Amino acid sequence: MRNPTTVSAKCYVSDMLVLPKFWVHIVLASSIVFMSAAGGAVAFDCVETKCPDISSCAEAAYKLEVCGHLKRDADSDGIPCESLCGHDLQIYRQRVHAMWPEGLKRDPTLAEHETPSTKPTTANALIHEQGGGGAPSFTCAGKRTCSQMISCAEARFYLTQCGLQRLDGDGDGIPCNALCRQR
Repeated sequence: MRNPTTVSAKCYVSDMLVLPKFWVHIVLASSIVFMSAAGGAVAFDCVETKCPDISSCAEAAYKLEVCGHLKRDADSDGIPCESLCGHDLQIYRQRVHAMWPEGLKRDPTLAEHETPSTKPTTANALIHEQGGGGAPSFTCAGKRTCSQMISCAEARFYLTQCGLQRLDGDGDGIPCNALCRQR
């Protein structure tokens, strides 16, 4: 890890983030520790942790969204550790927003999976799998990663109808390359 470089009297720059002067950050392995001027510390890491051992909804969101710990969302509704984050998507968003450390930026693409869930959409997929029968019916709810998709048709539905752009990692218009380029 390189030492932070002082850019001005107000900011420090490292390989990861630009943070206000009153935040000190330490990156050890896969953990991020933020210390605020008020003396509070917020630590997020990607070590597998069960919900009872997670201290805040923001930490649960970090583990789900950044680390990909899908077990934190046992019922696949997009809300991790519901005892901390609530059972409603709106409450979850409010809690994450209120508890997210100011110096730690959230990737806007990580929150994309939340938007379709607020407007449950059931539609027929536009893509047919090898010409079989009628079009399968998919819903914009719960799934966020390629490993959760059961078919290329479902992955295309999530990309085109639900706006889940993270499924197209290389930007070529084909979601979940390992799944959709098998043929």
